Amino acid sequence: MRKIFSGKKLIFAMLLAFLFVDNVYADWSIRFIPNEASSVSVNINNESFMTWNSAEGDSSYVLPAKWLTLQKIHVYAAASPKDKNATIQVIWNGKVCKEMKFDNDEDHDVSTCN
Repeated sequence: MRKIFSGKKLIFAMLLAFLFVDNVYADWSIRFIPNEASSVSVNINNESFMTWNSAEGDSSYVLPAKWLTLQKIHVYAAASPKDKNATIQVIWNGKVCKEMKFDNDEDHDVSTCN
């Protein structure tokens, strides 16, 4: 049996595949951007996703597998304490689809963006 790729040729082929294959691992993520709020709680499609604390700094988290392939999600976020500014970004496949700036709570339906 003849090898198709080996050594440097294999690495080059893998690099080409990585560069030219788009949306293979498309996913949703939430980015928390530090502001005045001490914490921000986020629900996705009416289910608890997580609570971020300001000590974590600027952080991004990929949503669980059950939500990754959906074309639209409902995002609800609440700042604590109330009346303190909070900012999150809803990201699809590395692109910001929605930036939410709020000082109490906010919710939006967010569709994939291209």
